[in-house]
Amino acid sequence: MFTSIINAVIALMTSLTTTASAANKVALALDNLATVAEQTSAGYVDEAKADREIAQLTRAAERAKKLKELQAQ
Repeated sequence: MFTSIINAVIALMTSLTTTASAANKVALALDNLATVAEQTSAGYVDEAKADREIAQLTRAAERAKKLKELQAQ
């Protein structure tokens, strides 16, 4: 009888250890996904900033060109 109780306790501990290990792997996978998402988002932010700067410089160049045309008239 004690042997079966001991075997049940060992089986319970094994299942708890296995469950904890699986939960840890899931947590690590989620952390990796969050890291990738964060880095991708940072890349999008940098790209958007560069696009805005290019657009701003383009508008400034167009305004300067129009001003020169007006002054030439």
